[in-house]
Amino acid sequence: MSSILFLIGRGLEKPDIIPKLLDMNLVTEKPNYPLSSEIPLILYDAEYEGLEFDCEKETSIHTYNYLYQYWKEQYLKSSVIFTMLQSLKTDEVPQLMYHKHTPILKNKE
Repeated sequence: MSSILFLIGRGLEKPDIIPKLLDMNLVTEKPNYPLSSEIPLILYDAEYEGLEFDCEKETSIHTYNYLYQYWKEQYLKSSVIFTMLQSLKTDEVPQLMYHKHTPILKNKE
């Protein structure tokens, strides 16, 4: 379902697709839609009235160091891949990233 929400967010599907997909009279078999990204959505900033979370200084330092090291590794990997992509002759590479979206219920409506 999250992949459908992403398609709606990108404007590739209309919001009314959700009740249509849940209508078993309209959709009698699993529709063909792409899987959502394996990269999860993360809630990293939330505030609650009257509630504060405290973290010990050593825990904050440990967390910072861990996240910085992880970021550095990912940045280096990303830089290597970016360099590889730049070295390719783009006119010889099929533009698979920009494939045309086919509406999920194209054949059902």
